Amino acid sequence: MYRMLWRLALVLVLVQVAPGCTKENPAFCLTGSECETGFCNTEVNRCEPLTDCNVTGCDDPASAICNITSGACEACQPGLAQCSSVDPARAVCSSAGVCTACQESAECPDSQPICLSGTCSTCVPLTHDNLCETRASSLPRCVGGGCVECRDDMDCSLAIPVCEMNGCAPCTVDSQCPSGVCDEDTGACFAIDAVLYVDETSGTTGLDCTQALPCLTIVTAIGKIDATHRVIFVVDGVYTETLSFDQVDIGTQRVWLIGGPMGPSLATSSTNGVEALGVDLVVETLDIDALQNGAVCDGGTLTVVGCTIHDNTTAGLAASTSCGLIVRESTIEDNITGILAASLSTLLVEESLIRDNQTGIDVSGGASPTIRRSRIFLNTFGGIVLELVGLIELTNNFVIGNGSAPSSVFGGVAILDATAVGNVFAHNTIISNTINMRDSRSAGVACENTTVIATGNLVRNNLTVATAPPPQVGPMSDCVWHYSNLDGLAGLPPGAIGANNIDTSVTFASIVTLDYHITLATDDGDPSSGIAIDIDGDSRSQDDAPDIGADEYVAR
Repeated sequence: MYRMLWRLALVLVLVQVAPGCTKENPAFCLTGSECETGFCNTEVNRCEPLTDCNVTGCDDPASAICNITSGACEACQPGLAQCSSVDPARAVCSSAGVCTACQESAECPDSQPICLSGTCSTCVPLTHDNLCETRASSLPRCVGGGCVECRDDMDCSLAIPVCEMNGCAPCTVDSQCPSGVCDEDTGACFAIDAVLYVDETSGTTGLDCTQALPCLTIVTAIGKIDATHRVIFVVDGVYTETLSFDQVDIGTQRVWLIGGPMGPSLATSSTNGVEALGVDLVVETLDIDALQNGAVCDGGTLTVVGCTIHDNTTAGLAASTSCGLIVRESTIEDNITGILAASLSTLLVEESLIRDNQTGIDVSGGASPTIRRSRIFLNTFGGIVLELVGLIELTNNFVIGNGSAPSSVFGGVAILDATAVGNVFAHNTIISNTINMRDSRSAGVACENTTVIATGNLVRNNLTVATAPPPQVGPMSDCVWHYSNLDGLAGLPPGAIGANNIDTSVTFASIVTLDYHITLATDDGDPSSGIAIDIDGDSRSQDDAPDIGADEYVAR
């Protein structure tokens, strides 16, 4: 009995003592006061012998570098900036591992780039620019004691013309260039003598079109386009002209028509404001108001950037005959049709506002539309109408308040007879659109004879004014919906309902101001949708899955 009790007591003692058992490390330290030698190597928190290296450093240039771990003086290593931190007068490590005086600035480290009387030193702005340039031609200016590429834009070339953080960088806007014209494709500034200048107030009727002697009309400048003059810069003002760019006259090389910072106005009572006939034309920062079409493209490529195109009685922009029409960062408003594309043309719309037209975007005749990160607002006869088209991509768009109760047969988006393989319809917000007259057509997204897999879309509060309103999307199963938030989901035909759809109300930032950013993350989208950014360029999938609709929630 006593033996059993003794064994039990021993077990209890072991159980209580073993988990708390520690062994003191006498060499561990945080400061030198804890060590007998008075020296604590704080890199490894260990008491170590006190040596001359730790106390007095290393005086011999042949072994000038103190190894604080071993306490021994060692030779320097060529190519490393070790010597300058020991003694600026012996800042260069020779091939033999000896710290020596510098002979030229190229031997000195970046932190002390200039060799003065054998000592590597910091440079003095302006005074030592020549020594910086001698040391390295790519770093010819002194700023803040170091040699850098540039002090201001004057130090940079036209190819990389902008001085940012003492390095030359590409231009991004026209105002960064002496000529007033930046080639945003390459980031280079056009040379002043390569640009044709137009000024309706101070220009002359002569044919100079130089910065000093600008032309009076844009038509005059078009007549001077040649291999070395393919850029027209239009000073702010009002120009009542029709501009025709014809391949017969100017060839197939790219031509730029660029307006001043305020957006000069092209207001003409003629049929079209700008005609691009088989050419590669870029139009930037113009305000265009013509009789019928703001700009037309017949073959070739027309790129419209940063323009406002309005109050045209046919179309703001029209593309035909295999034209490639590209619209970026532009406002297309108050036209009969905002953008009209047909006849096998291709259309790319990015980061643009299409609003208050009768029809926002109308694509037909085998044309292929790509519409990304744009706002399609308040177009009274419908937002986006795609009929008999080629390949479709609609991603990250706000399609809001299109159509009207009295007469519109199209609401937010209509996809009719679009059977190409590979259509993409993803992460669009389609809200408060309205149609009338057709009981069978949906006000949100109408799909008829179409093969579209729709993913991550937010379609709610759309209205069909009819005796028997159809669902928000459909009404047939030609569009199949996945990972979408659909108002009236239960009313969809079975063939239209894919995987992981929801029917949940959403709160937006401000319906009054047409701000349809969401106020809370939903994380209900498809994690494998492949759409990397949202309408604002914010990264998708900030949590486990992306948000449904065009906006990815970011705390603002």
